[in-house]
Amino acid sequence: MKFSRTKIIIIIAAALSMLLCFTSCKTNKTDAHETKSESVEQPPDAEKVADTQPVQAAEKPADDAPAANQGARNAPEDSPANPLPAYQYPGDDPIPKAISDYLTHEIAKNYPPADVCIPSFSIVGTNASNPDDTLVWGDFWIFNYKLENDTLLIESGGSHPGLMHLKKTDDGYTVTKMDVVADGADNLKSAKEIFADKYDDFHKINSNQDEREKIRLQFISDYVKANKLSITKVKDSDWDPVLLP
Repeated sequence: MKFSRTKIIIIIAAALSMLLCFTSCKTNKTDAHETKSESVEQPPDAEKVADTQPVQAAEKPADDAPAANQGARNAPEDSPANPLPAYQYPGDDPIPKAISDYLTHEIAKNYPPADVCIPSFSIVGTNASNPDDTLVWGDFWIFNYKLENDTLLIESGGSHPGLMHLKKTDDGYTVTKMDVVADGADNLKSAKEIFADKYDDFHKINSNQDEREKIRLQFISDYVKANKLSITKVKDSDWDPVLLP
């Protein structure tokens, strides 16, 4: 079959046009497939899912309190995370023992826990005429300490002067209730009502800070010796460490 030159040119042009069209369509199809694949590899909810994962302890900020200290501070006394034994009154007198137990188990609940809670108190007067309601007036304190090397650092504490009611038991005594001196504007009035004729004796003890400090250090020292601990000092906030007696 013979073709004129014009027809041959038209046929060649048509063939080139079809070839260009086929190449362009294939390229567009490939690009579309690649774009779709990229969008599948990054799910829109990927960031949301990551936020719901549990945060590991290692991801906490570096300026957090050391994990060992946090564990000891929040752990119950005598737990594996706590390096110190719970306080127990070292003497044989059942009345101070009952008072110590009440201070460290009941009054201490009002404060953040630490490594150990050690009481400190002075008994102003006692009336044991009624074994079901033995009365003990005193200047009662508790202090919570954190252990750092051979030093106890005070974490919290407070004063709870007043009148404790004790009941005689087979094992000694137990505190049934306590009348605590009020805070604020009613402090003086409340103290005089609770201590009555013993108020002057109470005030003499409570107002003597040096004597109170000696008593507190002696309570700590007795605890350290009773438990054969290597603690040698106690430190209050913003004060230099003090050697135990």
